[in-house]
Amino acid sequence: MTGLRLALGAAALGALGACAGAPPRPPDQTAAAVARAWTEAAGAYRLRQSALFELRGTRLPLVGVLALRPTAGWARLVALDDLGVKLFDLEVTPAAVTEHFVLPTLARYPGFGAAVGASLRRLFLDPRPGPGDAPLAGQAHRTERREGDRRIRFTFGGPEDRWLATEVVGDGEEWRATYGDYRPVGATWLPGTAVLEDRAAGYRLTLWLEEAKRTDE
Repeated sequence: MTGLRLALGAAALGALGACAGAPPRPPDQTAAAVARAWTEAAGAYRLRQSALFELRGTRLPLVGVLALRPTAGWARLVALDDLGVKLFDLEVTPAAVTEHFVLPTLARYPGFGAAVGASLRRLFLDPRPGPGDAPLAGQAHRTERREGDRRIRFTFGGPEDRWLATEVVGDGEEWRATYGDYRPVGATWLPGTAVLEDRAAGYRLTLWLEEAKRTDE
């Protein structure tokens, strides 16, 4: 498993590096890549994931079930440890994180629920690429937009020109989300690996997709 994860990471980095020197491409190609992002997928999905949350030297492996409605901007994660003990139950929207349950031992870590909720929001809900994002000069597979003091950049690549990364800097934020190992779930392609690294707050959340299905059909 470790070798597979390292290989996936290397492949994603290679794709990102290849994008930087790519020739200019038509705007409609970027629009098509945005339209393929899972944030544009209607319906409801249930994902079973293995995960590792790292915060200030603490490593927390867990198994989670994520309910996701991308176009509604809603997600809910219930996480268990290896013994099946419920660790937390968080509901996330672009505007808020609701803690339905956090194990008391975890609640002792200041901001634990908020950190996990923020990671889920950034990975699956907001920000999301849009057709109005401006292409970066000389970087055909990257787009950018500004929201106040925040600079938000999106990277696309690979054979199907899929969403590979989001980077946000400014207004007290400095973080990066990366995606890889895409796989089909019905007509939608979801990332099999997702990593959120918050450099400002010092935590990282890594997700590996084990099973996924659409639940509204």
